[in-house]
Parts: sequence; structure tokens; C-alpha cells
Amino acid sequence: MENGSSTFKKAAAITAVTAGLAAGAGAALWLAKGRPGVRRPVEDIENGVAYSVPQWWKDVDPADLSEGYTSAARSKKDGESGAAVFAFGGDSIEGGLEETTTETAMARAEYFRPFAETTVLESEPFGENGHRVAWESVSEEGRTYGVLVQLRTEKRPAFVLGMAHDGGRLARKLVDATVATAALTEETVED
Repeated sequence: MENGSSTFKKAAAITAVTAGLAAGAGAALWLAKGRPGVRRPVEDIENGVAYSVPQWWKDVDPADLSEGYTSAARSKKDGESGAAVFAFGGDSIEGGLEETTTETAMARAEYFRPFAETTVLESEPFGENGHRVAWESVSEEGRTYGVLVQLRTEKRPAFVLGMAHDGGRLARKLVDATVATAALTEETVED
């Protein structure tokens, strides 16, 4: 009997140590990446739009952005994998909200993944004065998930674009959650 009790105590001790190590590793990752779900705001003053990114994402230096983009943040330093969000504006409002959002989304899909087969996954209203389009582009080079939100004032549109390059479900969820926070700033709404 004592021998069985001793084996049980050893198994319980090993389980406790293993659970402690797992908890410690989880805590270390939590500290390294920032608390899950904690976001920080990004305000794009030039286009009058704001969005929130995960705390551990890195801002992209505006000097490194392609022409037309005014702010961006990404999950990794290289643009080839992971997730990123960009903001940009439009000059004027021409055409319907759904139509222009879809056209702009397809143009971005072609820019980021040329010669890919692109499929629109969702197209839906976004708030009172916006529209959202999600798509996937697949080519020999890889797979890109994109989501674009257009927000309009009476004068001009502002866009928030999220991209997940070969990043899997987690990258898609990060992009969706980030783009879902897009909103016009108070100054833009008052214009």
C-alpha cells in the first residue's frame, strides 16, 4: 500500500512541477508580447482616421511607406509574413460606397499579390458611413488575406487596410480585430 501511495505522490509532484513550468512559460510569453487583448491607439491625423493595434505591434516609419499611405503598424519587421495595417485617404467621393470600397480593395489585392487569384469573402456595411470588404489572394508565391474599410465624411473618404501574408488564422484574427476598430476622428466628423 505504501508503495502505491509513494508512486501517487511522485506523480502528483511531477504534475505540479510541469504545471508550474507551463504557467511560467505562458507568463513569460505574456510579458514578452504584451498582455493579450491590450491595444494601443494609432491616430492618422492626415486622413482623420484612428485605429487600435495590438500593444506589441511596431509602427512603420512614415518614410518607409509607399506613396499614398500615411500610417502603418505591423506584427513583424519584414513585410513578407505576419500582419500589417495601413491607413490612406482618397481625394473625393465618387461612386457608391460598396462599389468604391470593392474597387479599392481589388486594386490593393493586385498591388500586394500580383497575378494572384482573388476571391471576395465578405462585403458588408461598416457603421453608419462605411463599408468593409474582405478577400483572399492565392498565387504560387503564397496566400494573402486582406480587409479594407472605407469611412466617409461629406468631403472625402479615409481607408484602413489590413493584410495578413501567409500568417494563418491568428494573423487574420489580428487583422480583422484591428480593422474593426477603425473610426473617424472627432475633427474629421466635424468637418
